[in-house]
Amino acid sequence: MAKTAGILYAVPRLDVWVVCPRCAGPAHVVRRGVFCTACTWQATGAASGWMCGCCGRWENDRPLPAEPTPAELFWRCPSCGRRETTRTRVSARSRPSRTCACGTRQELIDTHVSIRVADGHDALYGLPFFLTEPCAGRSLWVANQDHAEYLIDFLGADLRRKRNSNAGRGVEQRLPGWMLSHKHRQAVLRGLHRLQARAKALT
Repeated sequence: MAKTAGILYAVPRLDVWVVCPRCAGPAHVVRRGVFCTACTWQATGAASGWMCGCCGRWENDRPLPAEPTPAELFWRCPSCGRRETTRTRVSARSRPSRTCACGTRQELIDTHVSIRVADGHDALYGLPFFLTEPCAGRSLWVANQDHAEYLIDFLGADLRRKRNSNAGRGVEQRLPGWMLSHKHRQAVLRGLHRLQARAKALT
């Protein structure tokens, strides 16, 4: 987890709990893959990135969606050099191919997968976080127990760290407004405590 001096810089990528696409049970994302604890489903191949020491941004995740996910594919023709971008849905089982107008098979040089952690999906396999519950008419989620505890500490503090645009900011700087609202504060804290308890039960 990208945590330094008490600040969590990014939603955790590893040691997180997601929904198994086969049985809807809890699946654990670890360095060697994602493994369901309720059935035999598993997936491998995605790799977690790191936090840049210069700008404080998380970068270089190499996601491998377990289920078909929207993505941009970037192609180059080895014969004529033509470059093209296409949009499709890809998963770990996808083997996309494309032929150039000149008749040569193009090379796939990059893939940008549209997985949004902010929408409650893990960054590596594109699966919904397992630790989720309705709250204030929206969906409240955490990646794991440490994530829940961090948010509880921040939202429950009498004096919160000021929100600013400085590089290296923590995940609390990107929390949605409804979670920070005084109106929803107690409901959010109660929800986070319930998710924290569920996370403890998984370990």
